[in-house]
Parts: sequence; C-alpha cells; structure tokens
Amino acid sequence: MNKQVFLTLQTGNFKQGFPVVLRIQEEVAGTLRDIYHDAGMLPPSTDNIEESFRQWQADFHNRVNKSRETVESQNPPRGKPGTVIHYSSTQSAQQLATQLNDWLNSGNTEAWQKIRDGLQQNLNKTDDIRVLIQTEDTLLRQLPWQVWDLFAESYPNSEIALSTTAAQLPNTFAKKYAKVRILAVLGKSNEINMKSCVASCVESLVPILTRFTVCAGRAY
Repeated sequence: MNKQVFLTLQTGNFKQGFPVVLRIQEEVAGTLRDIYHDAGMLPPSTDNIEESFRQWQADFHNRVNKSRETVESQNPPRGKPGTVIHYSSTQSAQQLATQLNDWLNSGNTEAWQKIRDGLQQNLNKTDDIRVLIQTEDTLLRQLPWQVWDLFAESYPNSEIALSTTAAQLPNTFAKKYAKVRILAVLGKSNEINMKSCVASCVESLVPILTRFTVCAGRAY
C-alpha cells in the first residue's frame, strides 16, 4: 500500500516545544485520500540539541578541511586504492542521533503521544511511505531525521524528505521498475583507464540497468 505522511512543525523552540500537525494519505485506485489528521505538540527537549548540532557541524567541517589539505599536498593528488574518507565525526554524530531519538520518542505528553499513535496505527511495515517533514525552522530542516528509529526500524520502505511548509508532494507515486537503475557520472580520468573501469562495472552490475556518463559537462 502506498501512503504519504505530512508532519508539519509550526513556530516554536526546543525549550517550549513545537506545535505539530499530522496528515496521512493513502493511495486508492491511483488517487490519494486523507485517512488521518490530527494536531499535537512536540514537547521541549531535555537535551541541548542545538549545541549538539553545532558540534557535529563543526566536526564535519574540520574533517573536510583536514582531508582537503591532505589531498592537495599530494602530487599528483590521488588517494590510495580502496581507501574511504569519512568526513563526519562518529562521536558527535551518534550523540546528535541519540538526542534526536530521545526527543522524538518521548511519550511523557499526551499531545505528542497521540501523534506517534496516529503514525503507528495507520502505517504498516510493508507500506511504501513517503514522509515530508515541513517546517520554516532552518535548524529543524538540518537535523538528521532519517535516523528517527520509528521509521528507520519499523518502516523499512519509508523515505523522509524535508521542506518548508509551502512544499507539496506529488499526487501520484513514481512508477516502480523491476530492475534497479543506476546512473554513474564519472569526472576527470587522469591516470585512470576509464574504459576498463566502466567495462568492469557494467559486467559486475548485470542485470542492473546502468548508464555511464564520462567527463560530463555542466549542461548534462
């Protein structure tokens, strides 16, 4: 079953909470219809999520800058085969994720618990779910909502997007394809046998539908 969720966070703050409006729609015969609508209140956060977010952001930029300096100091600038650069601090990211989940999973107020109940009573584990978190608060739109375990663990076919309150989701769900489709855009080919790389990738990805664009320009 295809469903979409609108969770709108209205004007508020972390100390006093945020008024919330929940709307759930279900696709029937190609048309979306409302099946649930309620208003509630996301309670104040007992943790300093704003400070945790700033720390996570600072760690991210610090790691990126250090990695960039390392790459630029190499001549020619290239990484070792098989290496992966992690740009985020695991500790600060995990702290932010924990605090965000503690806040969103708090059930000490009826005004927020009924919103969580509305989600759990109207969504099924097998549903394909589009979730739109709507808010005019810039910080709220920057938080990692995808780690909210209510969706991450209970609804594996859910996708979360963030927007302002004026944005709307499409009226229909995208067409499903029997095969996974991958678009690979490859940049500079300095000191790389691009033809061999592409051929190897295509061979390993059969029967997945692939499209490779080598050295794509800005107009692509």
